[in-house]
Amino acid sequence: MLIKVKYNKNNRKDILEICEICSAEIVDMSKTHIMIQICNTPEKIAVFRSMLSGISVVEVARTGTLALPKCNDKDN
Repeated sequence: MLIKVKYNKNNRKDILEICEICSAEIVDMSKTHIMIQICNTPEKIAVFRSMLSGISVVEVARTGTLALPKCNDKDN
């Protein structure tokens, strides 16, 4: 899941701590927004979302369980 949140000097530390606790990764950042990536089970993602309940969520992009075939030498 990718989630974009608004941050300021008051909640930045909280967001970083939540990311660390949930093994989420910050993949982009501007002066007012942080984009976070988390890859985990649906249950743990739900916990992550609930921990961000006091933070202003701007956008969420979430996919379901994915599967790709293994790579082989015949792939172009």
